[in-house]
Order: sequence, then C-alpha cells, then structure tokens
Amino acid sequence: MNHDTDKAPLAAMTPEAIGKAARFAIACGVIGLSYLSIRGSLAIPRFARIFQDMLGENEPLPTLSVFAIRAYPVIVAVSFAVPISAVALLFTRNIVRSLHGLGILTLFSVVQGIVLTHALFSPLVVIIEKMQSSQ
Repeated sequence: MNHDTDKAPLAAMTPEAIGKAARFAIACGVIGLSYLSIRGSLAIPRFARIFQDMLGENEPLPTLSVFAIRAYPVIVAVSFAVPISAVALLFTRNIVRSLHGLGILTLFSVVQGIVLTHALFSPLVVIIEKMQSSQ
C-alpha cells in the first residue's frame, strides 16, 4: 500500500516553487556564513588590544590588520548588512534576480570571512614566532 499519495511528485513542482525553495536555502546559507564575519568583526577591538599588549609600539602590524582595525565601524556595518540583505532578497518578486543577489552575498561573505581571519590571525603568528625566538 502506498502512503505517499498526498505528496506531490517532483515533476509536478513548478519552476517557481523550486526557485523559491532554492532562494530560501541559499539565504539560510548566507546568514550562516555571515555569522563568522559578524563574530570576527565584533572581535577586532579585543584583538587590537592583544596586539598592542603583546607586540608593543615598536613592532608594526601587518597591513591587512591595520586596515581592519582602522575600518572597524565600516566592517561591522557591512557584516550586519549582509544577512539583512539576504532576508530582504527573500521578499523580492523576481526570483532569478534574488538568486543572483544571494550568490553575490554568498561570495562576499566567504571573502569577508577569509580576509577577517587573515587580518586577525597574522599578528598572532608574529607574536608566536617572537616568543619562540626569545627562548
């Protein structure tokens, strides 16, 4: 006996329904990826204090780290704007355009996460190397 009679087969789903489902799944992915950027951007001041305490005033920070510390408010604003934009794209009528926008937001979230990780952890590598050389 077949109990799946109340479920619509995949072939009966309309392209619009498939597009909406894909749009929702990608938006969830963007929101999940943007969590890393939000956490990283909010941690910038704490990392800056660690760098200042451990390296002192004489040791220069890597360029990317200096940029992240100086652009802190902008990075935080952009980090929060990405998931807000992803949610807003769920309510647009043009599914194809919203999928393109979500793809761009996905790429942006990944790049921002990589750049923030590199900016925050490069000085830590310098600190560790400095500690090892002093032994």
